[in-house]
Order: sequence, then C-alpha cells, then structure tokens
Amino acid sequence: MLLAGAVAALLTAFVFGGISRQGPHSNAGWLLLMVAMSCLPFGLMLFSLGVAKWFRNRGLDRFPR
Repeated sequence: MLLAGAVAALLTAFVFGGISRQGPHSNAGWLLLMVAMSCLPFGLMLFSLGVAKWFRNRGLDRFPR
C-alpha cells in the first residue's frame, strides 16, 4: 500500500505533467494524486503497525514466558 502510494505520487510529479499551485496538469495526474493521497497515510499506518508488531514479537522471542 505504501509502495503504491509512493509510485503514484512519483508518476504524478514526473510523468503526468507535474503539480502546480492549482494541482496536476492532466486528468491522469489528478487520478494518481487521489490514489497517492489515499494510499500514503493508510500505508504509513500499516507499516508502522507492522514494525511495532515485529518489535513486540522480537521481544517475546527473547524473553519467553
């Protein structure tokens, strides 16, 4: 999810005309901007929860009950 948002943001910025003060220059740019704006926050949340779970599991393996 995070990777899809990053790719969509990069495509919007570099392939589909870039982004100005009024927004992207093409319809595909607007669509990819919406995908990036929805995928990046959710992907970042999923990534941070996955890292927290990894740290917890790593701690449980080190000190079993």
